[in-house]
Amino acid sequence: MEILDSALSVFMKIGFRFEIFYPHAIKLFLNQKLKEFKNQKKLNDYKVKAKRLGKNHYFFEMDIFLNANKGGGDKNIRNKKGTHKNNH
Repeated sequence: MEILDSALSVFMKIGFRFEIFYPHAIKLFLNQKLKEFKNQKKLNDYKVKAKRLGKNHYFFEMDIFLNANKGGGDKNIRNKKGTHKNNH
C-alpha cells in the first residue's frame, strides 16, 4: 500500500501542474458529446467556449440549438398562445 500511496501523491502533484489545460479538455469532452447528439439529429447546432479566468476559475459558454420536434418539448409549441412574438 505504501507504493500506491506514494504513486497517488505524485499523480496529485503532477495533475495540478496541468491545471491550465483543464478547460480545453472539458471543452473537447463537451464537443464530443454534443457532436453525438447532433449526429442523432437531436440538435441542430452547438457551440462551446471555454476560458481559464485564473487558477481554478473557468468560464464555459454553450450555445445549443434544439430541434423543435426532438428537443423533448411539445411539438406544437409554436401554435400555442403567447409562445410567439406575433401572438397577441
